[in-house]
Amino acid sequence: MKYRLKNRQTVPPNGFIVRFRKLKAEQQYWSFNAAVSGYIEVANANPKLGLPTDAGVVADIVDEQNAARVALIPGAASYIVQVDGRPVPENVNVNLRADVKAGKTCCGGGK
Repeated sequence: MKYRLKNRQTVPPNGFIVRFRKLKAEQQYWSFNAAVSGYIEVANANPKLGLPTDAGVVADIVDEQNAARVALIPGAASYIVQVDGRPVPENVNVNLRADVKAGKTCCGGGK
């Protein structure tokens, strides 16, 4: 299952975390727009990485990263919905943790 944030204006637990795998770094923001702007700043400062700089594309990346992260936090399912808009199952955290331990692909990410 793929998830997205239910509301980009509602700050999820621990804020909006933006991960830059190519830089092995992450940054925390307290607003969605700040997270998108921060991502674009890093992308512009590191053009050789080929990170997207289009605000719409970056917004979707920040949304997907945070929805996947929140899906693993017990009790935080109220912050996310499935991509097709359906509510998140009550046991989402248990199922995702089991898949991660088994090495399965989860939430659009890699193993």
